[in-house]
Amino acid sequence: MITISKDHLQDLSEGRKMLINEVVKEFKEENGQIVFPSFEKVKETAEFLNIPLASFFDEENSDLESGVKVLRDGEGFSRTSLKNGNKYYTYNHLVTTNTEPSLMPLRVELHVKDEDHVTLNGGHGSKEMVYITKGVVRMHWEHNKEQKSIDLNKGDSVYIKPGVPHSFISAQDDSELLAFNY
Repeated sequence: MITISKDHLQDLSEGRKMLINEVVKEFKEENGQIVFPSFEKVKETAEFLNIPLASFFDEENSDLESGVKVLRDGEGFSRTSLKNGNKYYTYNHLVTTNTEPSLMPLRVELHVKDEDHVTLNGGHGSKEMVYITKGVVRMHWEHNKEQKSIDLNKGDSVYIKPGVPHSFISAQDDSELLAFNY
């Protein structure tokens, strides 16, 4: 038998936009704990929720307070990157948590406006979802050794699979995006 806090399982379920009773149907509850008859049942539940199995057991090391973590404006890490001697991006880190160690949310200010200064990264090992929050952003990427580009407007979003070299520049003053790497 394996027990997992009902509150923790409820948080995991709600994170997938499900209710706990939609996830846990045939298990007992004892003293605020859900009792799984076997490790295999915990594994099946993780697969059903499409979350890592380790998420069920990270509760003790959580940095969440009452299920949330707040990062106030100006408290996060910020860094301006240079490429070929030019100010390229300012990365402003958003809230992170040890309950989702692979998630890196960023607010990115774009400084380059000149096509001649586009520098693709080498691609990275994480998946990335980008949302344009301000201005017009020109995305450049490489696929099969061919350079491609597209203009993205406020409200547009894009998914980038791991390993795809890419870059963003401002096609309009004060462009900005949110990037979620995971």
